[in-house]
Parts: sequence; C-alpha cells; structure tokens
Amino acid sequence: MVVSTCVHVELQRGKQLVEKMPESIRLTKEEQKKIHAKCIEINKKLMAKDIMPLKESELIHVLLELSTGYLNVSKNGIIILDK
Repeated sequence: MVVSTCVHVELQRGKQLVEKMPESIRLTKEEQKKIHAKCIEINKKLMAKDIMPLKESELIHVLLELSTGYLNVSKNGIIILDK
C-alpha cells in the first residue's frame, strides 16, 4: 500500500508562495493491518457521535500531526514518543 500524504507546505520566496508536491510512503503489510484495524476502531467511535468516518489516509495525517512533536531519541538511541 502506498499512502499519499498531500502535504501542503507554503514557503515564502520573495513574493511567490511555493507549494510542496504530495509525497508517498510505502507501508508494510503489518503496518497496513494496524492502520486498518485502528481506523475501524476510531470510525465506530466517530459514527456513534454522528461524526463522519475517516479514510485510512486521513487517519495517518492525524497521527502524523499529533505525534511528530513528541518524537525523541532515548538514551539507547531508540526513537520514542516522549510525553
């Protein structure tokens, strides 16, 4: 599975704004299964609140947006989510 991340980053260059082109990442089968399962779980909760469900790609965007600020490196050199 390839997920398009349609990131829109605007950079100021003189008077022009430049928009970054969409990028894609490849997910392993295991990553796909985890995202799919989590998406079903989240969507059940959203629908119970009468909120539109998310696509898997939208869930990945939310995950990236919420988690990237917490990425860190442990004392052992392992990438972790830090509180």
